[in-house]
Amino acid sequence: MEQVKLWVTNEDGSVGPLSIRDRIQYEHLFEDMLVQCADMLGDDVTLIARQLTTVSGPLDLLGVDQDGKLVVYELKRGATPREAITQAIDYASWLDSLEFDELARRVSDHQASGIDRGFDDFDDWYTEQFAEDQAEQLRPTRIVVVGLGIEPGAERMAHWLADKGVDIEAITFHAFEHDGRTVLARQVEVSSEDVAPPRNRSAPPRPDPERRAAEFNAAGVYRSAREIVASCFGGSPYTVHTFKNGVNFALPPTDDRKIRRYPAYVGVYVRTEGTGQIHLVIRPAGVAACPDELAKLLETLQRLETRVGLSPSGNEAWITLEEASLEKAGAPISAFVESAVGAWRRDWEHWNAGSGKGDSEDPEIENAPSATVPNMLDGSDP
Repeated sequence: MEQVKLWVTNEDGSVGPLSIRDRIQYEHLFEDMLVQCADMLGDDVTLIARQLTTVSGPLDLLGVDQDGKLVVYELKRGATPREAITQAIDYASWLDSLEFDELARRVSDHQASGIDRGFDDFDDWYTEQFAEDQAEQLRPTRIVVVGLGIEPGAERMAHWLADKGVDIEAITFHAFEHDGRTVLARQVEVSSEDVAPPRNRSAPPRPDPERRAAEFNAAGVYRSAREIVASCFGGSPYTVHTFKNGVNFALPPTDDRKIRRYPAYVGVYVRTEGTGQIHLVIRPAGVAACPDELAKLLETLQRLETRVGLSPSGNEAWITLEEASLEKAGAPISAFVESAVGAWRRDWEHWNAGSGKGDSEDPEIENAPSATVPNMLDGSDP
């Protein structure tokens, strides 16, 4: 087993090794060090929460990296055990299960002791930093376990998960004692990218899913699917939220909720795991609008040998399509989307009749959506 050693020059000119420590006295002291100097975790992360309450207990540290991804940090004052891996996975899976509005509220309301976050509203801050690509960019959550060394079982688990595509990393520090103070050392790799000037985030690039579709040979099926969905939303005050790999079609809430972004019903996304394919995603609001019709749709598509699936929580469904399968699946998909929009319209009219409300404040709203469909289809924002 490799071991890091440090030597120090004493006042009398003698040289001696520093005493190695296998653990820090208290975990919160280790956490304090990392909060005060977050660069120890990597120079690409902004810490946004400390001891954030989750369903499984307080999460040590939560950050956002330079690509806009959430990062969970699980800290151990000694060597990282296997249990730290499972605990971090538990936190990450819970974070990934939250709707963006709920996650933003929890982070905004959280009192991050010792962290100068530079924001009061996480939603506003994230949008300014990374454009409006929350659903695509923020998750899946990265996992980082941090400790003074790592136990063999934990290291094996981390390597196995990484090989299977999980974004997980183990950071190992080495601790030493010097004149009553704790000295931490960490070995890092330096590349040309590490010394490049930081990117300018003041003007983030405009999302262009049409270009992404062309990159993956899916321009035709992406445009066709988007046109089918847009036609089903015609006549309703819908909004199109544009991301790097696709779009969401959203409708105003049919209650008194004050939210910055309308609930998404259906999304059309380029499938970047292959070529010539897209994902048509039924978002939580679409699932809730008519679950029975969705079940029938998925059964119909399975009979047509179209690949479909459900999220682990069952609140989202996805359909994998290429040009040939879209020709067969287009009609049943249209029927379902029209049913979902119809269910929304009934709730909307009922709510307006009872409250006299319904005026939208979403700046992206389509006042006359059918007239602007061609603009949406050529990739421009509505």
